[in-house]
Amino acid sequence: AKVATYAQSIRMAGFEPISFSDLDNFEKPRIVEDAPTREENSLRKSKAVAKVTRHITIATDEGFSVDKYTEEWNKIIAMEPRRLGTGVRCSDQGVIDWHNEKLESVGGYSLASFDLALSIVLPNGNGFVQNFVYPTVLLKREVNFPTIKEGYPLDSQSKDYRTGKFISELNNEEYSKCFPMHAMVEFLKESVKKFQE
Repeated sequence: AKVATYAQSIRMAGFEPISFSDLDNFEKPRIVEDAPTREENSLRKSKAVAKVTRHITIATDEGFSVDKYTEEWNKIIAMEPRRLGTGVRCSDQGVIDWHNEKLESVGGYSLASFDLALSIVLPNGNGFVQNFVYPTVLLKREVNFPTIKEGYPLDSQSKDYRTGKFISELNNEEYSKCFPMHAMVEFLKESVKKFQE
């Protein structure tokens, strides 16, 4: 899902994206994502994979925060976006159900933001990381909402406030204008330029 989501940015930066599953004869490293920040977790992932594959590696660590949620709820989202305090990985529907319960208690909607730490690392271990934020409006899911996007369940109940469309309904051109894609492309290009200097 992440390769599909970020492929356009990666191509615009001059790279051809491949996933770890496209590579032969590599054992996927076990990466513990327990660093205190998204930046550190993103770098941890990209460094581990770059070391094993000897490829330039791009990794992300994503987060989500909701303005009307309590500090405790946002902390759960930040620390366990797919476990949500349950101790087990939640399905896409489980994530939606958890958020729907919270949204119901705060009026059915809230401003929210997707937060992303993007890192790029060379095989020698040198790396850069930068944060990107995409503000949205999160709505309690209703029956007539779009189909759930596998791996990104909240995209089908988060609206881009500029277009009024659900994120899952944006075409590539609309998505690239709304999401900080051009900033991500510039970050990747500038990072490679720094590597080459």
